[in-house]
Amino acid sequence: MSSPTVRQIDPWRAGNITLLLIVSLVGCSDQAAHIPPPTAVKNIASHDQARVTFSRDVAAILYQHCVVCHRAGGSAPFALLTYEDARKRAEQLVDVTQSRYMPPWLPDPAYVHFAGERWLSEEDIETIEYWVLLGAKEGDPAERPAAPEFSGDWQLGEPDLVIQMQQAYRLEAGGTDVFRNFVVPVPVTETRYVRGLEFRPGNVNVVHHAGVQLDATNSSQLADDRDEQPGFDGMQRTNMRMPDGHMLGWIPGKTPFTTEDDMAWRLEPGTDLVFELHLQPTGKAEEVQCSVGLYFTDQAPTRFPFLLRLGSQTIDIPAGDRHYVIQDAYELPIDVELMGVYPHAHYLGKEMRGRAKLPDGSTQWLIRISDWDFNWQDMFQLAEPVFLPEGTTVEMEFTYDNSANNVRNPNPVPQRVVYGPKTTDSMGDLWLQVLPASREDWQVLAADFRRKSLRDMLEGIVHTLKVDPDNAVAHYNMGLAFFQHGKRDKARHHFERAVEIDPEFADAYNNLGTIHGMEQDHDRAIQLFRKAVALNRDYADAQFNLGLALQLRGEMKEAAVHFQEVLRLKPKHVRARQNLAKTLLVRGMYDEAISHLRRALELDPEAVDIRADLRAGEQLKTRGAREKEQGEEDRHGVSTDQ
Repeated sequence: MSSPTVRQIDPWRAGNITLLLIVSLVGCSDQAAHIPPPTAVKNIASHDQARVTFSRDVAAILYQHCVVCHRAGGSAPFALLTYEDARKRAEQLVDVTQSRYMPPWLPDPAYVHFAGERWLSEEDIETIEYWVLLGAKEGDPAERPAAPEFSGDWQLGEPDLVIQMQQAYRLEAGGTDVFRNFVVPVPVTETRYVRGLEFRPGNVNVVHHAGVQLDATNSSQLADDRDEQPGFDGMQRTNMRMPDGHMLGWIPGKTPFTTEDDMAWRLEPGTDLVFELHLQPTGKAEEVQCSVGLYFTDQAPTRFPFLLRLGSQTIDIPAGDRHYVIQDAYELPIDVELMGVYPHAHYLGKEMRGRAKLPDGSTQWLIRISDWDFNWQDMFQLAEPVFLPEGTTVEMEFTYDNSANNVRNPNPVPQRVVYGPKTTDSMGDLWLQVLPASREDWQVLAADFRRKSLRDMLEGIVHTLKVDPDNAVAHYNMGLAFFQHGKRDKARHHFERAVEIDPEFADAYNNLGTIHGMEQDHDRAIQLFRKAVALNRDYADAQFNLGLALQLRGEMKEAAVHFQEVLRLKPKHVRARQNLAKTLLVRGMYDEAISHLRRALELDPEAVDIRADLRAGEQLKTRGAREKEQGEEDRHGVSTDQ
């Protein structure tokens, strides 16, 4: 999550304070799916499909819905490309299709159609059943459609850049499912625009699904550094975010992410990708080393999607409750097109409904899932965008089952379950990817929705602190909420409580330092910024704030070191470059200072203050040259007189 800039007091107008939301996007189940017993044999003597064969009837179904995973090199444990492949699994095909366990598809197509639907029609299911009951005959191979062709190459073509986990992770043979994050630096030296991303799990035997997010703050790298093994567990406190209104992820059979060039997302230097992996042990030790291919465009985006989150951060499900309901709604302040939907819950989720109430009183379904199974959660793109006019209210309603009757309940004896990022906690989010008509509309939507998000966040923090008074992240976020409302004393209390609970909470030290800096207590601010930097040398915001504090105390040489560190991490950080130039001017290093100011002005041509600093620097250089020349003349004159 990007760090909003603190501007309350002029010397600290470029200081940074970091936002962390207790929001998680990935949670998974390690519960075995329930497969019902085989269907009863039917009387088919007079049925009009008594001539069903693999070649004429079944192959087309498998080719369209199944073989993207069930093929050599695919993510499924066996292939279904040939007649022999299918014949060996004939009875199993009937079982899993009639139960709708396979192919995996959660949304009900009777309500909304999404791209890449794997939902089988009743006719398809019946065709497979009759094929098996009639002896699973091959039929005439000439009637069989051409099988899809797959290669080991990239589906989207050769990527512009391939990046891979720096080390393989060893997944042990036994135990429960593992949820782990892996930080992958992106070696770009200038802003790039990404139009496509293809994820490769590497080891399809153990990677169940993955999310891909960005972190431009190095907090994920810090969490990785603290862990002895590659990556870090669970959903720890980091500043991961989705890229520019896009949802990135992978499950078996998912089509790689692509977007139009004019909706590409921005990738800045110094940004890390974070792979959020759900890993399933196989009974023997396995190695995991995922990679992604990135596809760039030179075209800067002109259309900007936005992610709306509906949900609750106050979930508190009593033990045994079979019908616990959460609801949320938001009225759109502008016209938008709905592009995609991402529902998310944990073990106890049961039913999901997303709808839009239009200004004319009509209702538009956004998604309907009658039997949630987050083993197969996905980000669903609409087959065709849906127009939602200004004044539309988008709504979500999720139902949970915390009874012993829920076969996915992780607790054989039901326990109270509250909101939280762990998979044994509970969550409820409906993310909507919408596209405003213009950048101006995007800004209206962002400002309006930010108010809702802050209200939701505050409500969730209060609830979390009631449940867990020693939650460091909740105290941190409460401090942030008070800070944004100008209540610095209360903000300081919660930031101090956060570092008391977690002495390695670098973000909290940075924000405490910012508050002390705004109150002109530069000595204490410097101590706190030094602590944040000691915990994470690559923490650009803390490096910048430490440079500012030292600069205000007149320690220009050391301040310059920290501004240079910022530029190492973020070469386009305009204010770091400007302030570095100021420290150089004070030290008489005019040429270097002017070079930095000219580069800063290139990055921000409208910055009046940088232009003024550049003029002042050039004047100082000219004056310095004259004084030097005059000094030479004076020394020469003295020498002659002697």
